Amino acid sequence: MAKQRKEFIYEQYDVQKEGFGCASQWQKAFSDRFSENEIELILNGQSPHFVLEISISASKDEIKSAYRKLALLYHPDKNKNEDTTKQFQKIKAAYEQLYFK
Repeated sequence: MAKQRKEFIYEQYDVQKEGFGCASQWQKAFSDRFSENEIELILNGQSPHFVLEISISASKDEIKSAYRKLALLYHPDKNKNEDTTKQFQKIKAAYEQLYFK
């Protein structure tokens, strides 16, 4: 007996519709970066290179890998210590200052 093929009906993707992956969610995610004033307040005079534990001449790939390594270590969902939220904000602010400038 031959297998019957199931027919799938694909809905056309509507970017205006709310839901996972819609355009409005992507726009919000990209606009959630810290402002320059917030970065200065969070880093509190510390060098972003010091926070990410990288050299001053680090490339964008080195910045990204240092951020990912430290973000996994200090993410509030992974590490339940009280200081991790502030440390994670410092790491994110340092990454945004170096990577997106």
